[in-house]
Amino acid sequence: MAEAIVITSDKRVSDRDVEYDDMKEIVEGWIEPVDLYFDDEAATLWVNEEFLYKFGAERANWVASDVAGLGGRPEFMLQMPILGNAFLTGGTGPDGETLDVGPNARRAVERVAREAGAVTV
Repeated sequence: MAEAIVITSDKRVSDRDVEYDDMKEIVEGWIEPVDLYFDDEAATLWVNEEFLYKFGAERANWVASDVAGLGGRPEFMLQMPILGNAFLTGGTGPDGETLDVGPNARRAVERVAREAGAVTV
């Protein structure tokens, strides 16, 4: 189990402990990791692997897209926003386990959520 931050396409941000079975439920399908780095802290943004095909523009997740951009993946801010729900965890541990979201990543989410007028639940 890992502590995660769930970011929905309707601008809701919440903390949640996630296990593998929860991951598919959150993103509404198969999961795909997007590796991010906040300073020297690794993080993973989990998205639906078919997000470009499964969801329409009305499901653009601007909060998750901006967080990805701050984490070193500007293409999600500038060229192709993340569509659908996503969640953020820490990087991967030495045994392949998903780690809890770290403080630098959490600050990035809080900053973007505040600027976007997201609802924290």
